[in-house]
Amino acid sequence: MDSYLDDPRVQEKLALLNNDVLETTLYLKKGESRQAQPVIIKGEHLFPLLESLASASGDEGGSAGGKVISLVNKTAGPFEGIAPTLLCEIRALRPGQEAQPHRHSMAVLQYVLQGSGKSWIDGREFDWERGDLIVYPAWCTHSFRNTGTEPAYFLSVMDAPLVAAMGQLKVLPPEESDRAREKRQGMPSARYRDFPRVREAIMKLENEQLGVFTYLDSVDPPTSIDPVIIRWKSVKPLLDALLEVPVQEDPRAGRVIGFYNKKLADVRGVTPGLMAGFQVVPPGRRGLPHRHSVTAIQYIIEGTGVSTIEGQRFEWETGDIVVTPGGCAHDLSNRSESHPAYILGITDLPLMRYMRLLTVEEL
Repeated sequence: MDSYLDDPRVQEKLALLNNDVLETTLYLKKGESRQAQPVIIKGEHLFPLLESLASASGDEGGSAGGKVISLVNKTAGPFEGIAPTLLCEIRALRPGQEAQPHRHSMAVLQYVLQGSGKSWIDGREFDWERGDLIVYPAWCTHSFRNTGTEPAYFLSVMDAPLVAAMGQLKVLPPEESDRAREKRQGMPSARYRDFPRVREAIMKLENEQLGVFTYLDSVDPPTSIDPVIIRWKSVKPLLDALLEVPVQEDPRAGRVIGFYNKKLADVRGVTPGLMAGFQVVPPGRRGLPHRHSVTAIQYIIEGTGVSTIEGQRFEWETGDIVVTPGGCAHDLSNRSESHPAYILGITDLPLMRYMRLLTVEEL
């Protein structure tokens, strides 16, 4: 059947709209989203690279501090992420080296692979060491320093590709409080709904499902998300306790715990777009195959195993990073019959929940 886009009369009118910026088409003709491919980054290659970065001359990234490398999945779309919604970076910071205060529009989860130091986030100080996970919410002013005697290595996951897709990827210097106050000056103190006739009309429109907001309501800052640090020395005992529990909540995976900011309880995220969790896979445990819309980046803290993702077999061990894009059929097994596997997982679960895109399918 011919498309109505091929009708000469329609083409004539479309030609009047098309220009160097605007293209008129039928969006669904472009097809469904392309599936990003899974990937594994081997620790045996990752850590020698970090060692080389720590001793290399020169710096890139300005206020970012240290040496940073982005890990880009060539099949993940135009915004250079490890997956369509997530960016993965590694960083090396020499002893005494510091990232200068800055802020940016993407949220960051920073996992400490090696070393110890301090982070300053919106005026709060956090000490960190190997195994800790630091949550930097979007737009928080932050800096960090290696206070130890050895290089500090980090694995960072952020929602930068998603933010870039919305045209809002920005890195800025710290915001001065006086300047922020100046921006808010000139706003009217009264609002539309303060006037009886307007308020009455709004009340007639609103019901249990529908609300009405006006301009000043829309520019009110949302509830702030607090920075937090998740300490490995407190997580590990919980994972070990889970090993002794006879109940298996999820037969598709190991024993999993997730963390969320209590201000984001509905989406289960430590930030609006990122979830952090840990899992322990008992010796010899094999998970059931399944798929879900959530993208998962897994760092193998300790152990050996295998993940089968879209029919590809990925053998992993301590120090490896396994990336399972959303929509991929996969399963995970612990190859050891005597030792559990401990895994850090960072996902875009909150985004999928908020947009009502979360799906889980057993295979």
